[in-house]
Amino acid sequence: MGKIVYYTGMTNNPKRRFREHCNGIKSNWMKRNKIIPRRIVYLEMCDSYQKAIDREQQIKNKPLADKIRLIKEYNTY
Repeated sequence: MGKIVYYTGMTNNPKRRFREHCNGIKSNWMKRNKIIPRRIVYLEMCDSYQKAIDREQQIKNKPLADKIRLIKEYNTY
């Protein structure tokens, strides 16, 4: 098993985007870093494109521990 990477991105169709990443389509970052996605661990919906961009940047700028905490809180039933 390789290194665990928490990729953050934005899309209006998570299933399609995940398939694209799995197939190496439209993701230079994934190709360059030889990343193969395994699963989606966190989703958020925003009511505007600008809010989605802003939120994506907020998450990208968080320390890893904060990202993991966000994922754990989301996945607690």
